[in-house]
Amino acid sequence: MMSNIEWRLPLFPLVVVGLLITAACAPREPEEEGPLITLLGEDIYRDAIPPVSELSGDEADRMQNRLSPEEWEEWQECARWRPLREHIHSELIAWLVEQHGLEPTREEVEQYIHYVAVEPMARRDPDVGEIGIPDEDTSAWKLAHRELSSWKIQNTLYDLYGGRIVVDRGGHWVAAHDGFARFLRASEEEELLQFHSETLRETFWNCLHVDEIQYPREYVKPDDEVALKTLREFPGTRRLRIMMKRLDRLMGEGWMETFEEMEHPPDWQPSAQRVHPG
Repeated sequence: MMSNIEWRLPLFPLVVVGLLITAACAPREPEEEGPLITLLGEDIYRDAIPPVSELSGDEADRMQNRLSPEEWEEWQECARWRPLREHIHSELIAWLVEQHGLEPTREEVEQYIHYVAVEPMARRDPDVGEIGIPDEDTSAWKLAHRELSSWKIQNTLYDLYGGRIVVDRGGHWVAAHDGFARFLRASEEEELLQFHSETLRETFWNCLHVDEIQYPREYVKPDDEVALKTLREFPGTRRLRIMMKRLDRLMGEGWMETFEEMEHPPDWQPSAQRVHPG
C-alpha cells in the first residue's frame, strides 16, 4: 500500500504545470511600484484609477461570443485598463482644447440651437411666436455644446496630423481617426504622457490596434473629398439634414424644401499647421 507521500508525488508536476498556466493567463500587471504614468506633469497611481477587476455585462458576453480566444484575451486586457485609457484620452484632449482655443462660446452654442431648432420651426410656422434658447443645464444645450466641441477637435486633429477620416454609414459621426492616434504619439514624444511601466505602455498602444479591429468602422482614404467635406461641414447642417430627411419620409410635407431654402453656416476653415503628412 502506498504511503500518502508516495501517491502525492506523481501529482506534483501537474500542480506545477497548473500554476504556470494560471500565471501565463493572468492579466499582465505593471512591473514596478510607484506611479503608473505621469500625465501633464501629474503622477497617476494605481489606486487613483485602478483597472477593472471583473469584466461582466452585455458587452463582455457579446465580445466573448464574437471574438476568437486570442482576440478575447486582448479585449479583456484593454477593457481592464479602459478607465485609465479614457482618463488619458480626455485629459490630453482637454489640453488640446485649451492650447488651440477650441471651447465653444455661449454665442456659438446659441447660434447652433437657433439654426437647428428655432429657424426651421419659424420657417414652417410663421405664427409659432418667439422661441427661446434653452438654459445651459438642458439636454439641448449640452448636445449643441458637445457637437460643436467635437467638430472643432476633430478638424484640428486632422489639420495637425492628417491621416484617415472615419465616417459612419449614416453620416451621423465623423472623426480624424489617424489624427487622434498621432496626437497621442506626439504627446508621448513631447513627454506630456510618460509611462513608468513598459508592460502598461505596450498594452496602451496595442489597445488602439485592438479597438480598430474589434470595433470596425468605415474608414475612408486620406484626403478623400467626400470624407473631408463631411468632416468640414458644420455639424448642425449635418444633423438638420438628417432630421429633415426623416421628417420628409415620415410626414411627406416638404421638410427638405425648408432645409434647402435656409442659409447654412460656413464649414470649418483650417487654422492649424499640419505636422505629419496625410
